[in-house]
Amino acid sequence: MISMPATSILSENNPSEEMLTAKDVAANLKISKRQVYKLIRAGALPSVRIWKSIRVMRRDLNQFIEQHRDI
Repeated sequence: MISMPATSILSENNPSEEMLTAKDVAANLKISKRQVYKLIRAGALPSVRIWKSIRVMRRDLNQFIEQHRDI
């Protein structure tokens, strides 16, 4: 049996490293989960696939918001 270290590669003290679900992203952007998946498939929103789950890094979501902000 392989044992994994208890520490994470992500910093627990850095909120920008937080990984969000499509549901979390949808709530932040006030859009549907379906729209989130479309953004990911189009390459507009970077994501990470972990087995069958898709996660978006908080920093990538923040960057997406900044790039699409109306001035």
